[in-house]
Amino acid sequence: MENTKMNIGVAEIAGRYPDQGYAVNHECSEMGYLVKGAGKLVTESAETTLSVGDVVYIPRGEQFYWEGEMTIVLPCAPAWHPEQHKVLTQLLKTLPK
Repeated sequence: MENTKMNIGVAEIAGRYPDQGYAVNHECSEMGYLVKGAGKLVTESAETTLSVGDVVYIPRGEQFYWEGEMTIVLPCAPAWHPEQHKVLTQLLKTLPK
C-alpha cells in the first residue's frame, strides 16, 4: 500500500519474534488482530495471552515481543516501514517515545 498515513501487514509467528530481546517501532503505532493460532504479546509493561479474535495495541516506542504459533493482521499508523523498526538485544528502561 502506498499510503504514508497507514498500512497493514500480516505476520506469521512460529516461536518467538524477535528470537531474542525486544522489537520497537520508533514512528508508528500498531494493532494486532489474531486470526489463527494462539500465543502472547509481551511488552515492557504487560504480558497478554492471545487467542483467535483478540486485538492488542502497541503504541509507538513500546518495546515488545511476540511468542507462539499465530497469524496476526497488523494495521499501523503512520505507515510501517523497516527503517523505523528496530530489534533490541535487551529491554531498555528509558526509551524516547
